[in-house]
Amino acid sequence: MEIKEFQKIGNLLRVVSQKNFYKIFDIEAINILPVDELSNKSVICLSYYLEDREYNPFQFLPELDEKSRNDIYEKILSVVKCNELLRGFIKKITQIEMLIAVKKAEKYENHVLLCSLSVQKGMLDRYVKTMLDLLPDEDSFMLHQRGRLQDSVQLTHCERHTSSPP
Repeated sequence: MEIKEFQKIGNLLRVVSQKNFYKIFDIEAINILPVDELSNKSVICLSYYLEDREYNPFQFLPELDEKSRNDIYEKILSVVKCNELLRGFIKKITQIEMLIAVKKAEKYENHVLLCSLSVQKGMLDRYVKTMLDLLPDEDSFMLHQRGRLQDSVQLTHCERHTSSPP
């Protein structure tokens, strides 16, 4: 996918400055991203996630099959290189998948198979309910910036882990 096309999907061009764009995203990964519906959905989720953390851009994911969800997760995680954002996405993905597992467990037995571990449904329910309090965590750079990710956002963690734009 072309960089310009990637930036136009959702509100990325408005939400992330050009300077911060190269600190947050892996340009090579964007270039090999296929132009398809799941890639567009991935970038839209990413855009809304960066723009407003109160809105849940992932709300449509439970309706998709597991392969499509995994494809979207893989695309999001492959284009983001900022460790702080990756941590937030991984927590969100875990929360979504656990909620899906709980809903499946409600239809069947009192245990659910989660990552090859048999977990009692009640324990999983309690964990999922408390996960809402985990986002964002205390060391997340977005904790104090719940609104838009603008030029003024301090990306010191990302700067340590990234190189200059090409």
